[in-house]
Amino acid sequence: MHAQIQNFRGLTAAEINLEKVALVAGHNGAGKTSALLPVACALSGITTPLGLRKTDGGMLVKTGASKALVSITNGENSVSIEWPKGDRVTKGDRPPAASEVATGLVNVAEMTTADRSKFLTDLLKIEPAREDFDAACKKVGLMGDTQKVWETIERDGWDATHGKGQNKGREQKGAWQQVTKDGAYGAKKAEAWMPTGWDDALASRSLDTLESDVAAAKSELEFAIGKLAVSEGEFARLAELANGAHAACEKRDAAREIVTAKEAEYTAAQKARTDCEEATDSLGLPCPSCGTKLENKAGPGGVGRVLVEAVTLSKAELDKRRSAIASADGTLNKSKADLGEARAALRDTESALLAAEKAQAEIDAGATTDGTSATEVDAMRETVRRAEISLTAFTTKKEADRIHGAIQRNELLIGVLSESGVRREVLLRKLAEFNTMMAIRCHTAKWSPVTVSDSLTVEYGGRSYSMLSGSEKFRASVTLQFAIAELDGSDAVVIDGADILDRAGRTGLMAAAVAWGKPALIGMTMPSVDDVPDLSARGVGFSYWVEAGNFNGKVGA
Repeated sequence: MHAQIQNFRGLTAAEINLEKVALVAGHNGAGKTSALLPVACALSGITTPLGLRKTDGGMLVKTGASKALVSITNGENSVSIEWPKGDRVTKGDRPPAASEVATGLVNVAEMTTADRSKFLTDLLKIEPAREDFDAACKKVGLMGDTQKVWETIERDGWDATHGKGQNKGREQKGAWQQVTKDGAYGAKKAEAWMPTGWDDALASRSLDTLESDVAAAKSELEFAIGKLAVSEGEFARLAELANGAHAACEKRDAAREIVTAKEAEYTAAQKARTDCEEATDSLGLPCPSCGTKLENKAGPGGVGRVLVEAVTLSKAELDKRRSAIASADGTLNKSKADLGEARAALRDTESALLAAEKAQAEIDAGATTDGTSATEVDAMRETVRRAEISLTAFTTKKEADRIHGAIQRNELLIGVLSESGVRREVLLRKLAEFNTMMAIRCHTAKWSPVTVSDSLTVEYGGRSYSMLSGSEKFRASVTLQFAIAELDGSDAVVIDGADILDRAGRTGLMAAAVAWGKPALIGMTMPSVDDVPDLSARGVGFSYWVEAGNFNGKVGA
């Protein structure tokens, strides 16, 4: 990899071999940063550094020049920037590139906690993968399919999913309170909660058997109520009959009197008919001796019978007798019919009186319940009530326990989803790996360990970055640069201001740069060219001396 720079800030021109370590040394203000900064811009794609706007690109052009240029080539691949336009041009399928952190344009140690958290989360892939989530669920005892939760995480993010879990927990606790009617939910309270009517024996019962118990008890009650209703109706009928006994007796007596009267009328009608004279036009029979017509009539006083000479009736007398007979027959027939009706009415009153007397006898005997009493029906109602209480207690307990179990499982899930859950587990694991990477760099440089704590603060030798000296902060920042550059696949690192280190620190930096194995461009203030180490002689890179904006070639060349 080779870099060429022209007219950038205070630097007139420079050519830098970036195959290994490239050390650019010089006095303060000699142009070291003007050599490092354009390389950093080209590699990172930040064409307007130092907080400049793109329209301020002319400020990066050396005074008196029309344009500034940086070009980095690596075989057939290259990247270049020309100012003041600040256009970046790449060639080849893999032009040289490095991240903002690797090129020193961004210092992770000096980011805000929030920005550093986001940066490291993305870099270290701290956000848990599906297998991390499943393993965490299994670890706390959450078995079963987690697909829907994972889909929510992918769609809404961890914090939103965690919030949804909390909301769900509040809804579940409200549901438990609604089912139990026993105040606010508590885990210990729910574990021991028993509904009214609960019996330990219910624990061994099933919903089907309890529902069958209720159905059977209701069926028996309905049957008994039906029987009782029939008995009550029968009692009312008997009572009505019995209450009519006196009236029935009066009606019977009246009917007897009517029958007696009708019998007398019938007897009189019979006599009147018997007393009627016969009505024939030729009475009697001829005497066998003399031929005189004789007729057999009642004797004197109606005693006996005697033969007398028959009298031939006149038409008028005959008609009179026939009329008398017809009238007597009519009276007799009507009297007979009236007597039959009176006797039938008497039988009806006698039957009614008999029914009333029998009803009273049945009432007196107490045989009106048909084997079912109101007391027995009340007992059956109590059986139904108790069966329903047991069923309600069973279903309420089962539902409360179900909700309690769901709350417990949701609490476990909330724990997994929380910042202190699987995300922290992955964070600690990834940080441990990252800190191990930096520990190797620090060991090579013989520096105190640089670490990122659980709270994502940068520490050097166990002390927070904000409490470090300038040289310690530099060591921490450079260590982060190397580790991050390795993770993000940067092709090079750019490190300026290395002169803040003492001799031992500089030696350690060079050792770390060599161990990095990729190009490392380092800027360092030194008193004279004689003090610049000849990296070429050591076979680890190239050293350059810059003075008054001009490169004086490679040191030792």
